Amino acid sequence: MWCEVIARTMDAVLEGYCRAKKVTDEGQLLRKLDVQELSNELQKLTPLRPLPRADALETFVRAYYQPDELFI
Repeated sequence: MWCEVIARTMDAVLEGYCRAKKVTDEGQLLRKLDVQELSNELQKLTPLRPLPRADALETFVRAYYQPDELFI
C-alpha cells in the first residue's frame, strides 16, 4: 500500500512542478527543499528504500541547475 501511495504522491508533485511556466531561482530552491523534506518525512513513515518515484522527482529538480548545453 505504501508503495502506491508514495508513487502517486511523487507523481502529483512532479506534475505540479511541470505545469509551472516560469520559476525564479528562489522558487527553484524552495522546490529542492520541499523534495528533501518530503523524502525525509516519508522515510520516517515507511521502511521502503528507495522511495518509489523519488528519483524522477529529484532528477527533475536537479536538472534546473544543469547547463543548457547538456540538453542541446
